[in-house]
Amino acid sequence: MRNIQIVALGLLIVGSIAGCTPTTQVSEQGKPAAKIEKVEHALLKVGEAVPTLEAKMLDGTTFNIADHKGKVIVLDFWGLWCPSCVELLPTIREAHQEFTYKGVEVIGVNTDELSVEELSEKLKKADITWPQITLGTIDSPVVEAWKVDLFPTVYVVSQEGKIAAVDPENLKEAIQKLL
Repeated sequence: MRNIQIVALGLLIVGSIAGCTPTTQVSEQGKPAAKIEKVEHALLKVGEAVPTLEAKMLDGTTFNIADHKGKVIVLDFWGLWCPSCVELLPTIREAHQEFTYKGVEVIGVNTDELSVEELSEKLKKADITWPQITLGTIDSPVVEAWKVDLFPTVYVVSQEGKIAAVDPENLKEAIQKLL
């Protein structure tokens, strides 16, 4: 019995380290269950022009990435349903706090299937103060266009509207290189 518990714990750790896939299964307790299979990340490539991104923000305005050319943009594709996404939030928060005054835009691209009111309340409780695009689903055309197949996915976009970094190991360093 103890061996089974150790194996189960190991699987959970591997699952939380690997990230969340849109096909992450849910356990009977309503929490994401670990998946072991290796997922090949399709992703956009560094140097590639960014795809179109026009979507509703949590505050009701529309975000159009074309209107932000000339700025460094950090896009964090995430959801509260994804443990790895939640673990990355302190890094995103630090980038937002450190670089916003330098003109960098840190934008969450949220995939939670929640009403605006529910999502606003949860974000407030989690002290998430940076702007959020609200897709409401992982099946959004935006997720598909940006080739997001593993959550979280972070893109750093250059002033020229090109992908400058994809899931950088050091987000602050990736941003700093563009300033």
